[in-house]
Amino acid sequence: MQKVKIIFNQTMMISTAILFEIGIQTLIQHLISGVKSFTWAWYFPISICVVGFLCSLPTYFILNLDGVNRREIWIRIGIHFILVGVILGLCGCLFHWYDSLFDFIVIIPEYIIIYIFIWGVMGWFAKVDEKKINEAIKNVRDVE
Repeated sequence: MQKVKIIFNQTMMISTAILFEIGIQTLIQHLISGVKSFTWAWYFPISICVVGFLCSLPTYFILNLDGVNRREIWIRIGIHFILVGVILGLCGCLFHWYDSLFDFIVIIPEYIIIYIFIWGVMGWFAKVDEKKINEAIKNVRDVE
């Protein structure tokens, strides 16, 4: 159940981060060229959710880090980073998010920022859960 919760949380965070990134791009485009509106194809909102889910799936394979040394953790995170980037790139091409190679190249730094942000938020969620568990254990010990 914990793995499903993590995948669901990451799906929501990735989708939200993609929407935030689109908003930033639209703002920049408005400031530079004066574009007043932004239109989407009918399938863009659902494609963002699908990509969010697909990008959260590789997390399933790196979740079990118990008994893993530091080097292997970094290797798994590197593989995860590449897998998520490939999924994002392929789905972006499939859903026509990019008009040119330049558009794809602009997405790369944004992807890196979003990736770091999501891992930071997941770490924060883990700390919050850890505190709740420790408080519950403390309360059980106090009652005994």
